[in-house]
Amino acid sequence: MWTEVLQQADYPKTVIVLDFETYYDTEYSMGPKRLSTIEYIQDKRFEILGVGLLTMKADYPFKEYEQGSKFWSHNLGMIVTLQDLYGQNLERCTVVVQNAIFDAGILAYRYGIYPPYIIDTLSLARHWCARSKHGLADLCKQWGLKDKGDTKEFAGLSAKFRFVRQKNNKPPIRIAPSASTAPIWVNLARYCENDIARTWEVFTLLLPRLSNPHVELPLMQRTLELFTKPQLEFDSIKAEILERQIRGEMNADLEAVSASQKEISGTISFDRLMTKALEDAGESPLNYMKTGKKGMLLALAKGDEGRKKLLTHYNERVRNLIKARLSVKSWPLHISRIDNMQFQAIAAKGKLPIALKYYGAHTGRWSGGEKINPQNLGGKGDNYLINGIRKLIIAPEGYKLVIADAAQIEARVLAWLAGQDDLVEQFRQNIDAYSALASKVLGKTVRKAKDGELDYEEMKEARGFGKVGVLGCGYGMGAEQMKIYAATPPFNLELTDGMARRIVDSYRKTNPMITLFWQDIEDAFRFTAHWGRPGKLRNLAFSGTKECHVQITLPSGRMLYYHKVRLVNNGIEVWNDLHNKWEYTWGGSLTENVVQAIARDILAESWLRLEAAGIHVALTVHDELVSVIPETQTQHALQASLFSLSAPPIWAKDLPLSAEGKIADRYGEH
Repeated sequence: MWTEVLQQADYPKTVIVLDFETYYDTEYSMGPKRLSTIEYIQDKRFEILGVGLLTMKADYPFKEYEQGSKFWSHNLGMIVTLQDLYGQNLERCTVVVQNAIFDAGILAYRYGIYPPYIIDTLSLARHWCARSKHGLADLCKQWGLKDKGDTKEFAGLSAKFRFVRQKNNKPPIRIAPSASTAPIWVNLARYCENDIARTWEVFTLLLPRLSNPHVELPLMQRTLELFTKPQLEFDSIKAEILERQIRGEMNADLEAVSASQKEISGTISFDRLMTKALEDAGESPLNYMKTGKKGMLLALAKGDEGRKKLLTHYNERVRNLIKARLSVKSWPLHISRIDNMQFQAIAAKGKLPIALKYYGAHTGRWSGGEKINPQNLGGKGDNYLINGIRKLIIAPEGYKLVIADAAQIEARVLAWLAGQDDLVEQFRQNIDAYSALASKVLGKTVRKAKDGELDYEEMKEARGFGKVGVLGCGYGMGAEQMKIYAATPPFNLELTDGMARRIVDSYRKTNPMITLFWQDIEDAFRFTAHWGRPGKLRNLAFSGTKECHVQITLPSGRMLYYHKVRLVNNGIEVWNDLHNKWEYTWGGSLTENVVQAIARDILAESWLRLEAAGIHVALTVHDELVSVIPETQTQHALQASLFSLSAPPIWAKDLPLSAEGKIADRYGEH
C-alpha cells in the first residue's frame, strides 16, 4: 500500500498531485533540438495556462479520485491556497508529479517554492524498469490505464496578446488571446484533469514497487534539488576562450588535409578521400574495412581494428585524414555542450542547474540529461581541451569545491562480494593492488611512482598494466577486449596480443574466487529464471514473480529487476524495451551489474549522510561527490566527505573502503 511506503520514508501521507499546463508553439518548446527545461521556464514567452490539482488523504476513498481533481485556468491563486494549507514550501504534504524537473522547476524558479517531499512518477518508473520508456503516455499503455491524450490542439493557446512570426520574412502578426469561455479551454481542463488522474494511478501502482524507500525517496529528492537549488557556477569567459581553441584545433586538422568540414564529415566524400590516400600509399582500402548493414565500409568506429591501424599508419596523409575525421565528428559536439552549459547558466542567473536522471541506468546509477550530461565531461588521459570543459564548472566567490572520490570502489566491492579474501585483505591493509598484479605480470617489483623519481615514467607505465587488469578483468574481459580497454583514457596503453593475454591470465590465476563467482551468479540467475524459485548466493537473494522474472536483492535491500528473461542454448537473454531487442548476458555482465549497483548504494548512503551533516552535495559524477563549501570550512568538509565515503555501510561492515579528496576552485582541477 502506498501509504505504508510513505510511512517507511517518513513522508507526509497527505498527497497532492500537481501538473502545470504552459504555453508553447512551433518555435518555443522543449526538446533535444529545442530549449532545455531551464531555458524554457525562464524564457520571456513562458506562460502558465493553468494548474491541475488532485488532493488525496490517507483515508480518501480511492474510487472518488477522478471527481476530486481540479483545473485552475489563468487564475493562479491556487498556489497561495496551497501554501495556506500545506506551508510556504508545501512541507506538510507529499507532492507527486510526472517529470519533476519541469513542475518542480516551475515551483522553484517562478515561485521560489521548494517542496521537501516530491515524488516523481517518472523516477519511480525508472526504478521499476530502467530499460523501458517512462513518459506518462507510455506508462498508461504499459499498465493498461486510460489514454493520456495529447496536447497538439493547445499549441499557440494563450491568455495574452502575442506576436507570431510569419514565413517568407513577412512581419510578425499580433494574435489576440483565446476567449476564456472558448471550448478549447474546456478541453485543456479535461486534458489536465485526465493527466493528474493518470499520474495518481501510476503513483499508486509504482510506489509500492519501490525497493528501499527510506533511502531511495530522499535520494530522489536530493537528485532533483541539484537542479532546483543549483550551487555551482559557470565560467563564461574561459568558455569563450576554450571554444576558440577547439575551433582552432579542428581547423588545423582540416588544413592539414586541404579539405572542408563537409568533405571530411560526409560518408561518401570521406570514403573517396581515404580510398585515394590508401591507394596512393600502395595499399588496398579493403584492409581497413568491415561489413555493415549496407555492405563494406571503412572501420571507423571506436574500438575497430581498422581505425586503430589508420591512426598509426606509416603514411602521413592517411594519418591526417583519419585525425581530421575524428576531429570534425567530435569537436562540434563539445562546442555544443559548452554552449548549452552557457545558455542554461544564463537562464539560471549564473548558477549551473545539474539535471541528473535518478536511476538513469539499470544498476541505479545516475545518467545525464538536458544536453549537458555532467556524467561524461572527460577525465584523466583525455585531450587537454576536453578536460578544459570540466574546468568551466567553478565554485562561487568565497567558496571552494570539496571533491571526494571513492577509491577503487568497484574492485573492492567485487573482491568482497566474490569472497576473494586475499584481495580484500590487500585493500584493508592499503597494499596497492595495481602494483601487486603488475609485478606478477612483468615478473619484477612494481610500485606506485612518485613525482621526481628517476624511474617515474617507467613505474607509471608498469603499474598501468596492473591497473587495467584490476579494473578491467573483474567482469570476464578477454584479451581482445583488454587491448581496446587499455587504449582508452585514462590508461592510453597500446598492448600487444601477448601482453593482453598475460594480464588476463595473471588476473584470473590470482583471483580464482572472482572467476568462480561469474559462473556461480549465472547458475543462480538461471535457476530462478527457469524454475521461478528463490535462491541465494553469498549475500545476494534471487526471486521471481509473474511481472518480473528475476529480482536480485542486493545487500542494501534494494532490488535489481530483470523483467523479461529467456534461457537460450548459448546463455541468457534479457529484453531491452528501449532498444526493442533481446540482449545477451552471462555471469560476467551479471557480476558487473551487481557490483556497480552495490557501489552506487554505498555512494548514495554517503551522500545522504553528508546531507544530514549539513554538507550539501552539488554534483555527483561516477564515484565522486562534489560539495560547495565556504572557504573557512573546507578542511572540515573534506574530512567529513572522506570519512563518509570510507565508512562501510551497516550491511557490509567487513568491506574495506577508502576515499581520496581535494579542495579546488574548479571541478577539473583533480
